[in-house]
Amino acid sequence: MDNNFDFTNEKTFKELLEKIRSLRGTLTTKIKSSTFFIFGNLLEPINNCALPKTVLKWKRSEKTKACYQQLFDEVEDSGVTYMVKILTKIWPSGDGSEENVAYAIAVAQAMLNLKYEKIMMSDTAIKHKIAKNLDILKHNTGFLLSSFEDETENEKSNEESDNVKKV
Repeated sequence: MDNNFDFTNEKTFKELLEKIRSLRGTLTTKIKSSTFFIFGNLLEPINNCALPKTVLKWKRSEKTKACYQQLFDEVEDSGVTYMVKILTKIWPSGDGSEENVAYAIAVAQAMLNLKYEKIMMSDTAIKHKIAKNLDILKHNTGFLLSSFEDETENEKSNEESDNVKKV
């Protein structure tokens, strides 16, 4: 990137923001497709543009609930978790930055979590989860799903505005 980039130039700044949003959208799509690939037949497919009632039905299904609960569980006879397999599918050479890995984990968590009633990701809904995941990655404290986390997810997703940019 050019070190002389002028952040005060509104047109240039808007173009940069659109490029970043596009890259994030591409990463989100890759995270979702990798999640479906790794879980395979354990997770029913769903259209990204599905109606809200269809999304809720999908999230309430036993298969989706089971996949959410298994996200940080070890895949049978593999020695790694489903989440590690998802991350490895996204970044086969292991070159994902901590920020991108935290984002990927947050997307997978929100996508499968019944408390987040949407399939589309928004900045507001997952920013706290990204920050929490970054903290876990930096301190190597490990990922666990808890009822407290579910309550926090529900509170945050209910605060979300429909006017927030979606990716």
